[in-house]
Amino acid sequence: GRAMGGNESDIGTLNNIASGGLCTDITFWIDTDIKTCMLRNKNADSKDRMPKKFYEKCVEAYYETYCLWSDLYKKCWFRINGNASVEEVLEQIVAAYNSWLNRK
Repeated sequence: GRAMGGNESDIGTLNNIASGGLCTDITFWIDTDIKTCMLRNKNADSKDRMPKKFYEKCVEAYYETYCLWSDLYKKCWFRINGNASVEEVLEQIVAAYNSWLNRK
């Protein structure tokens, strides 16, 4: 939503309405540079592809949110290196999930 020009407050309100107030137990942020993101998205339908500026705004918004809420999210947000191979990204997600399960 922020990459499309929405503000954080309005997005939070809409998310709260849409989810009925639910919050995620765990979040995987697959942090990927723009070049990798666009290469991996090249086979998407044209209606699903966005201009490079959109992806730049997405990366910026996720990073800002992560930094702003990092103390709150440390136990449930996992930043995954999305520039790694697809197999390595999966390994990171599985390892983060197992780590999260062991903390509970």
